[in-house]
Amino acid sequence: MVTTNNDLSPSFDVILGLNFLNMHNFIIDCTANCLRNSQVEVNWNFSRVFPQTCGYSLEHNFENLQNRENSSFKEVNENDHSVYNCDVTLGRVFSKVTIPPLSQRYVDIKLDNPTINALSSSKPLLIEKEKNSLSTSFLVSRSVSHLSKSSTCLALVLYLNDTPLTLNKGMVIANVSPIHELASIENVNCVSSDNSNDNKNWLKEIKLNHLTSSQQQQVLELLNKYNNVFAQNISDLGECGIIKHTIQLTDDIPTRQKPYRVPYNLKNEMKNQINILLDAGIIQPSTSPYCAPVLLVKKSDGSFRLVADLRKLNSKTIPDNFPLPKIDEMIDQLSGAKFFSTMDLTSGFHQMSMHSDHMHYTGIATEFGLFEYKRLPFGLKNASASFQRLMSIVLAGLSDLQIACYIDDVIIASHNFQDHLQRLELVFQRLIAANLKVKPSKCSFLQFLF
Repeated sequence: MVTTNNDLSPSFDVILGLNFLNMHNFIIDCTANCLRNSQVEVNWNFSRVFPQTCGYSLEHNFENLQNRENSSFKEVNENDHSVYNCDVTLGRVFSKVTIPPLSQRYVDIKLDNPTINALSSSKPLLIEKEKNSLSTSFLVSRSVSHLSKSSTCLALVLYLNDTPLTLNKGMVIANVSPIHELASIENVNCVSSDNSNDNKNWLKEIKLNHLTSSQQQQVLELLNKYNNVFAQNISDLGECGIIKHTIQLTDDIPTRQKPYRVPYNLKNEMKNQINILLDAGIIQPSTSPYCAPVLLVKKSDGSFRLVADLRKLNSKTIPDNFPLPKIDEMIDQLSGAKFFSTMDLTSGFHQMSMHSDHMHYTGIATEFGLFEYKRLPFGLKNASASFQRLMSIVLAGLSDLQIACYIDDVIIASHNFQDHLQRLELVFQRLIAANLKVKPSKCSFLQFLF
């Protein structure tokens, strides 16, 4: 995507995704209208579209772009624009106002012609800087406002100089035009998505039969309120960057291993697992000198997980001595409680960010290419300690409420039902604030002991 100079952008062109293009050695050939590198060439066929205003709209084709690049927007012919019949009025400063240096402020503006039928209080108004204004010391944000009872509306003025700016009463600073309704939608077909959190089918995975009807209703209301704390699969994971995992090595000599052989009947599964991790933002293409093999591990439900064999990297990794909780102390902490809930984070390690300077250490080799982890991989030395450090920050101060965590497993205990709901809500709030998600099928809520 290329953005160019218009009312909404600076006076220079920007290419979005330039880091990606540089990483993969892409060349942008504007003469041949193609994007290419040593492996692929992609042609484009699109036109350059300029913003529409009430005065005119412009649409240029790339074939004519070179001749028009240096021309003014005012120099358009009848083939370049179409004029719309819409009402435009000037916006003048309602009362004298002073804007401090390097700041912005909302300014009340009075309309020259507030009696235009279209400019009613029920219609939104488009506020733009007056095009004939000679002042370049301030900008007026293109924004939407509404007409007040006193026939004024608000304009956001940005001032970038280092001396105060005074806008005198009656000064023209904006063009104001109504936003006309082009079409109204009367009927909307609602399409459900299997991955949508609005579809609460995952609630069927949570067993609440041991509770009374009233208790079940209260728990379901709480779960619905915080439904975005649940992730069904790896494509819906959160990413927490409160702290990022780092890798400290004893030397700088890269570790390299050849890819493991993959049975022919599992090649498609390997490719599918790589695509899943790429789409979820867990791995990315790499040029790292570090290279570890991967293998497919079959899970209890019959599905597969891609696991990196990082033993060589682990052998030269300096240990992280952050302590893991002692199980016997956790049991003592939770003693005396009657209600217990447990939650397991969905692919917990994959929800913790890797430090950008250390991603290349996690290079993995497959027959489909070289990749590296953007999130904390399974099987990496110090992963447990690093994730425990993260969770101790996320749940800091909650241990006195009988809330404990062991790596990616959270347990909540309480003496009565209402206290338990409050503690559950507190944990949900902490997890959402940290952008962490739990797996509903591995959650157990309000199990009680007598």
